[in-house]
Amino acid sequence: MKKEDALEIILNSFNIYKKEYVNKEVLFVYENNTGDIKGFESKFKMGNFKHLTGVESKHEGENFYKKLDRNQLSINDFEYNYEGTTIKKLNVINNLRDLIYKPYIIGPAKHDLLSINSSKIDIVTGNSKKLTVGFNLFTSAPITLLNKDIKDSTITSYPILFTLRKNISSQKYENILFWKNNISKKRLRKIEKQYQVKIDFKKSFDNWEF
Repeated sequence: MKKEDALEIILNSFNIYKKEYVNKEVLFVYENNTGDIKGFESKFKMGNFKHLTGVESKHEGENFYKKLDRNQLSINDFEYNYEGTTIKKLNVINNLRDLIYKPYIIGPAKHDLLSINSSKIDIVTGNSKKLTVGFNLFTSAPITLLNKDIKDSTITSYPILFTLRKNISSQKYENILFWKNNISKKRLRKIEKQYQVKIDFKKSFDNWEF
């Protein structure tokens, strides 16, 4: 891949990240094997975007983001990493929206997944397009993006029931982005109580009340 093409992909995915993720918290809600409703709350900040691209750069995460925001990033500002995974990540990073609008499963990461910059990948989630994102439980931050089937990345996997999003500074979730079809009313009542949302069963998920 030419660096000019890589830069175009980085710019496109940056626009997605800026619109959908930066300074946002995303809650992935799922049901475990015992029927308990669980949630993983992830936090997306400016500095996390660079990790998802897989490039090496003298600019640290937040400065890398700001150069993109000012439309100042050039092909001289980054290199492919020595492990050869940058291209794999760039081949799927433009599917970032699918992580929240078309989620699939979530689960603890397999032990053979690499640690990134000494940060352990604890939990992964993704969709069916081989877009898998790894998170650190201590920071709740995305620390890597993998061009890897999510089914091959988890020890145990759970289907995602729905995703919620809010600004980091907000107390309550403001947007419902995904609602899995055929969720029973019993499970929805659990979700209502646990996450303090009001579900109108006569309307679509776009009209949920908070």
